Amino acid sequence: MVEGLTHAGIPQAAILPIAVLELLCLLLYWIPSTTVLATFLLTGYFGGATVTHIIGGESILPPLIVGLIIWAGAYFRVPELKAVLPLRAGHSVRDGQPFGRTAVSQ
Repeated sequence: MVEGLTHAGIPQAAILPIAVLELLCLLLYWIPSTTVLATFLLTGYFGGATVTHIIGGESILPPLIVGLIIWAGAYFRVPELKAVLPLRAGHSVRDGQPFGRTAVSQ
């Protein structure tokens, strides 16, 4: 793994700090109150990995797949993300009603 990173142009002295950063983001991801923050941090991290793969002429699928798994995990663990990013158009998880409609109160 170290050989692949140095081949991509990353200095060997930077590999350990990068690995520690990734582990810290992963730790934040598993703490329920910081999942959304960690999802954005890991998105940036794997965005950089994607760029590194592009520069190295390698397939970009591995970092993209990991990024999608991270977002899927956060989406199913954090109900607020479902309200912000509904998968079905016109539905809000927040109130259970389609957008633009309000429940009739009696």
